[in-house]
Amino acid sequence: MDIREYLAVRRAYALVRQSLPSADRLTFEEYAILAKLAECGTSLATSYIADWQHALRPTMTHRANRLEDRKLIIRSVGENDRRNILCTLSDKGAATLAELTALTRASLRTGDVLSRITDERILKYVLAMGSVFLRAQDLILVAIRAHGADDVSVSELVASLGLLQPTVSMSVAALEDEGLATRGDRASRTGQPSIGLTPTGAAAGDEIAGQIADIIVTRKPRKQA
Repeated sequence: MDIREYLAVRRAYALVRQSLPSADRLTFEEYAILAKLAECGTSLATSYIADWQHALRPTMTHRANRLEDRKLIIRSVGENDRRNILCTLSDKGAATLAELTALTRASLRTGDVLSRITDERILKYVLAMGSVFLRAQDLILVAIRAHGADDVSVSELVASLGLLQPTVSMSVAALEDEGLATRGDRASRTGQPSIGLTPTGAAAGDEIAGQIADIIVTRKPRKQA
């Protein structure tokens, strides 16, 4: 997957998430779980979903609890092993998935790399991206790397990622504390302090970019002539 594609989808969904009432907001990972259940068309064990998302069991339990509380999934006990908890997409979950996907497609910017994508294709991207968890700090590292220069500002990161300004500011501060980012003495094009990556931050950004590059988005099989 191209970094521009990844950032375009994440930005579009971030904008959708912010537009919803707080009670209806799902993380990207929770959105991906709904997409995974819809793709499989059957119940999936929480352990299977956790492995797919490379998530710790407590993290997966938290995500499943939130989805069940919102009546987007139905949880049940396995017939052969009562320790095996199964998740099934509910009717409300299917409707929510369709709505979120349509809103995400509509939030893609005109002229972006994926601006003419279909809802069906959006779901393919979400499914592929759902197996790689990136924090806000990780997204910022990738965004600065993709920017290709050390004159990016907080407001430009907000625009390119669709995240709230406080989230970006706090994440940049955390990256500075970890020695991964630095604020330059000169101003960026926006008049704000420029933000760049330290050598360690650049290496971390390259590693994350490599994870994104390894993501494979499946395509619909071509019809035989």
